[in-house]
Amino acid sequence: MKIAILGSGSVGGKLARLWHQKGHEVILGVRNANSDRTQATIKACDSQINATTFDNAVAASRIVLLAVPWEAAKETIASVSSWQKKILIDCINPLGPDFASLQLGHFTSAAEEIAAWAPEAKVIKAFNTVTAAILDDPDFAGVPAGNFICGDDANAKDKVADLVEELGFEAIDSGPLQNARLLEPLALLMIHQAQRPSIGPEMTFTMLRRRPKKREEREGLNKVSGGLGDA
Repeated sequence: MKIAILGSGSVGGKLARLWHQKGHEVILGVRNANSDRTQATIKACDSQINATTFDNAVAASRIVLLAVPWEAAKETIASVSSWQKKILIDCINPLGPDFASLQLGHFTSAAEEIAAWAPEAKVIKAFNTVTAAILDDPDFAGVPAGNFICGDDANAKDKVADLVEELGFEAIDSGPLQNARLLEPLALLMIHQAQRPSIGPEMTFTMLRRRPKKREEREGLNKVSGGLGDA
């Protein structure tokens, strides 16, 4: 699959390398193809990926990961001539300058703002609740790290879930894109926890749940409990 990574920072650079290793055709969209960070990402991919403008990267790809700072998101999106039929993965958290607060939330989210800026794209929120430190190894003693995703297009969400699980995460469907209003504050909690010396960035959130019992099992349990009550 052709994947454009817009930005080559800690998250974008790692995901470019990991998806490249999985056999995907990855292209970087960057401001400066000769920057040290971009060249380091290309080198990590055995110099088998290319870097170009944001517009060219999006035009050549089916799926796009937006991995630029929140302050650069609107300008980056506006620099692309067409988002039609593109799946746009948003992994951004709209952090304040102190990294201890969000610049928006509760009544909207970064994901919803991005969807408004790129109305032709199918925006899916993903990767915002995991630290860059665990991208290489999301396994915790046999339990995969949870990767909460949300979006309004079911087919696009399924494709993103496949890419998430291909890297060893459990893709946890968290509903419509509006629920990014919940995931972005969750990411803020993750950042606070990861900054604690007693925890560090090698941490994650996931969801543990008991599967609903089948109807026959529930009826059987009811009969047993009823019999015990009559004894």
